Amino acid sequence: MKLFGKMFFIVLSGLLVAGCAAAGNEVSSKATLKVIYWDESSFFANYGDLFALGHPEVEVEVVSTAALRRSGVTDETLEAFVNREQPDVLVLEIGNYEALAAKGELTELSALIERDQFDINTMYPGLISMLKAKGGGKLYGLTPGFDTDVIFYNADLFAKFGVELPHDGMTWQDMMNTARRFPAGGQGEDRIYGFALGHASSFSELALLIGSSEGLTMNRPETGALTLNSDGWKQAYRTALNGIESGAVFDVDNEGAFSAAGDYYSGNPFLVGRAAMTTGGSHMFQDMKKAETSAAYKPFKAGAVAGPVNPAEPDKTGDMDVRNIFAIRAGSPNAEAAWEFIKFANGEKLAKVKAKTLSNGLPARMDVVKEYEGVNLDVFYKLEPRSRNNAVMSDMPPGFNEQYQRILSRELDLVRRGSKSIDDALDTVQAEALAAWDLARKAQEEEEGKQSGR
Repeated sequence: MKLFGKMFFIVLSGLLVAGCAAAGNEVSSKATLKVIYWDESSFFANYGDLFALGHPEVEVEVVSTAALRRSGVTDETLEAFVNREQPDVLVLEIGNYEALAAKGELTELSALIERDQFDINTMYPGLISMLKAKGGGKLYGLTPGFDTDVIFYNADLFAKFGVELPHDGMTWQDMMNTARRFPAGGQGEDRIYGFALGHASSFSELALLIGSSEGLTMNRPETGALTLNSDGWKQAYRTALNGIESGAVFDVDNEGAFSAAGDYYSGNPFLVGRAAMTTGGSHMFQDMKKAETSAAYKPFKAGAVAGPVNPAEPDKTGDMDVRNIFAIRAGSPNAEAAWEFIKFANGEKLAKVKAKTLSNGLPARMDVVKEYEGVNLDVFYKLEPRSRNNAVMSDMPPGFNEQYQRILSRELDLVRRGSKSIDDALDTVQAEALAAWDLARKAQEEEEGKQSGR
């Protein structure tokens, strides 16, 4: 390790230890804290080593969920895992958090927060509201970070072509209308686009993203019904197709040669300065920085606004990603040590350290960083997350997705050739996918029956 790296770690450690020493109740005696996390080395690199500096009396043992994740995590398998391992701290994704909270497996945190006057007022209110909603009105966990999509734009292209800059609360239709105001002609390096998703900028991916942003789902788990040919999905596919056929939207299916002769970043028109708009989360900052090394890169000033939104819910976003929710298992004998750890992981001092790169997403604490690479970060906190499930398709039986993708690809290819309308194509997808779903579900039930009979 270089001298600077050593000195930074020493200073950082000192600051965090000082912060720990000043925080709340101390753990009075030695304790062993059992934590379930997806990877042991990652846990200690991100949290454990620094926590140990301020709490030498607490020994942390990590139980990895890697094997569980490989076999597929369900609410039932996770609950069984928790009951078997008896952890003190659980690090959960939003769906697992909701399920375990509903079953009484987690400790409500409000009393501890009030007792220690732990400040959650500087945390993104929408995030706290979502955690409470998923907890049936109670707060069972805290998360130090999240990610959400916003609209990024190339301010230089907007100025060059005299197009009004994007604004907060734009819908997908607003974005497509704005994209069409940019010239669709040009060849080679002179070709620009009004909108580009990047390497995934295909007809199907764009339609899926539009539908997801507008709160559409492909099935209803409570009834088992597929909704692939609903009016909402048909409109999402029309919006995507119209944008692509206008020439304003980059389409990797037809223009994959854009990246064929270049490097990875040259395959994303926005990153190299040749698209006016895109959507993405905080990872875009790292991508834009790395793209500067591309031979195709053209320097530009970037900006961002909140959106895109569902016109029926203009103050909400469905593109929220929350993964590391820290919670205490109900009945833990080490609840005090577990709470000290959760305060550390969600504290302001660690948040400031993590916010220096945004490599782990956006900090839940809104006051630790206001701007990054010249972009005002307030846009990430302006919209409220939708309380309902963001999953486009839930509870898929094994093997179904592969069959569905083949059916969808075939039908969308016919649409692109002009051989079929979107309505007819999605009606066919609905009928064939339903048959595939029923067969896959039957096979799943038969396999589960065999397993239970052993």
